[in-house]
Amino acid sequence: MLTVILTHMTQGGDRKNSGFTIVETLIVLAVTGFLFLSAVILISGRTAKTQFTTATNNLKDSIQQVINETASGYFPNSNNFSCTYLGATSPKLQNAVQAQGTNGDCVFLGKAVQFGATDHPDNFLAYAITGNRLQAASSQEVTTLAQAFPEAIAPGIGHNPGLQGVTTLRPIENGLTVSTMRYNGATDTSGFAFLSTLATYTAGGSTCSGVCSGARGLALYAIQGTKVNTQDSKSFVDVLDSGSVKYIATPSVTICLDSGTTNQSAVYTIGGNAAHASVDMRVQAGACP
Repeated sequence: MLTVILTHMTQGGDRKNSGFTIVETLIVLAVTGFLFLSAVILISGRTAKTQFTTATNNLKDSIQQVINETASGYFPNSNNFSCTYLGATSPKLQNAVQAQGTNGDCVFLGKAVQFGATDHPDNFLAYAITGNRLQAASSQEVTTLAQAFPEAIAPGIGHNPGLQGVTTLRPIENGLTVSTMRYNGATDTSGFAFLSTLATYTAGGSTCSGVCSGARGLALYAIQGTKVNTQDSKSFVDVLDSGSVKYIATPSVTICLDSGTTNQSAVYTIGGNAAHASVDMRVQAGACP
């Protein structure tokens, strides 16, 4: 296109020289600028879509890694806390130099995950969940979540506010923003947990009827009474520590995140398969509904 214009301009009329007029020069600059802008927009759009694809796939892998670590029994201990049995209540957590494997009063139950924490908008958080190893006034090991009195090894507002904790943060990349998170199809939440089935694990009305995984046996739970982009991490921990009633057995949890650079969104489904713990992802046009 530009070549045609230039040829016409240099060959036109009865000019005594082959120079350009000011008007012709302005036309050339305008066309050149338009072509350059079009190229920039095209390249920018492709780059944004590539970044979106990379970010959504990385997030899927990060969620799956948390599930896999929980199924294998991996515990992110920094040897910086002690866990003490107190009877028919939650165990006592406090800062202490305590070697891994020496907190014999407690058992690692699994992990809870929070999306949309107001103090960590560019991350999702994974909390280690512990509980009593023995039933109250008994030498028998716990067999239900209610008997274990689950508690996050993390600081809350009303629970263990000074605890250093073992929470891990994992990035949400390239401007992805959490829009919604729901269980049972329509109920809002900001977190889910994969917890050990222990022996029978009847708490919440489920014997691992949702999602199970590995030799440990895992049950998928949504965290009742939470919603994305409304609570900070400490408020969420207080909900986790408020009793087993807040852990709702569910077959799946869905999370929808909007792209910050393209007209797309990504929907993640946690669970949805009774044979194994999994996370699936699909990309859709437009923002999250």
